[in-house]
Amino acid sequence: DTGFVASPAYKDGWLFVGDYDGVLHALQASDGRQKWQFATGLEIDASPNFYQQQVLVTSQDGALYALQRATGELAWKYETGDQLQCGATLAGDRTFLGGCDAQLHVIDVNNGQAVGQPLPLDAPTGSTPSVLGNRVFVPTYAGEIFCFELPTLELKWRFKKPQLADEFKNSVALGQGLAVAASRNKTVFALDIQTGEVVWQQKLRKRSDASPVIAGQDVWIAAADGRILRFDLKTGQQTWMFEAKPAFMGSPAVADGKLVVASDRGTILCFGRK
Repeated sequence: DTGFVASPAYKDGWLFVGDYDGVLHALQASDGRQKWQFATGLEIDASPNFYQQQVLVTSQDGALYALQRATGELAWKYETGDQLQCGATLAGDRTFLGGCDAQLHVIDVNNGQAVGQPLPLDAPTGSTPSVLGNRVFVPTYAGEIFCFELPTLELKWRFKKPQLADEFKNSVALGQGLAVAASRNKTVFALDIQTGEVVWQQKLRKRSDASPVIAGQDVWIAAADGRILRFDLKTGQQTWMFEAKPAFMGSPAVADGKLVVASDRGTILCFGRK
């Protein structure tokens, strides 16, 4: 028996989920029947991603694996040399990995080869990079956010304000010209995507390790104190709050007019019209 720390990923009727033992399982969504499984070297901490007919999965063994989605056969493997806690982010035929080696790796998904030299981040990161348009955003454990331009990989700006952020354990949410981040020092804030300047900030009662979620004009935050909060994306004003007893470590999901969030005690809450 084993457990799961990462969310499953769905594609064409199949679920792909990695476990604590480092095994990626391909399961039929309708009945849970296993199609195949593939063993990596260590724990899988992030959800898989997809490129054409391949599934991409990272492992704590420091490698990114590209597997044939139909069979689980290994297509290629890229090794970083240190732990990977983030998932693989895609932009065209490039994938981006931020690792515990304090570097951002850029890989050609067609062949698994590095594109240039890894970009220095000056601190480890376990956050999955975020991409919007021609920008990629990477938070780090040092409380910084790096913004690189695509395809040149030029550093556009670097956010560092210790009074707002001391460590990131999550990813940045992007929308309407803003990058929204939640730091472990109990602060959620929005940055201008073009400049990295702070547009608004709000203090939380307790930290949020879950990534923020943007849906329309709303920013959703699931916090470690069991509160779910909604902020106005433009102004940062809090517009709604629900308090539950369990803590939330995973991000909310928004679909079909409903908000779904799972607690660390195995409770799933759904908000919206019946």
